[in-house]
Amino acid sequence: MTYKILSKTQYSESLNLSVEYTFDDNSTLVTDVAIFAPSTVEDVNQSIINRGLTEQTRMNMANQVASIIPQIEVGVTVEVQ
Repeated sequence: MTYKILSKTQYSESLNLSVEYTFDDNSTLVTDVAIFAPSTVEDVNQSIINRGLTEQTRMNMANQVASIIPQIEVGVTVEVQ
C-alpha cells in the first residue's frame, strides 16, 4: 500500500486530509482522514496508515461477500431438520 496526501485543512484542533491510497492489487481509493489534535508528524503518518489498513480490510471483506453471492440460491425451499 502507498498513500499520497492530496490536501490538508485545519479545523480548530483537528487536521483533515484528503488521501489517495493505492493498494497492493493496484486499486485506488481517495478518502478523507480526520485526525484529532495530532502532536507530531509521526502521529499524522500513523493515522493515515491505520486508515489505509482499515480500508483494505473493508475492501477484502466486501470481496469475500461478493465471492459467495453466486453460491446462494434464491427461491429454493430448504428443509431444516
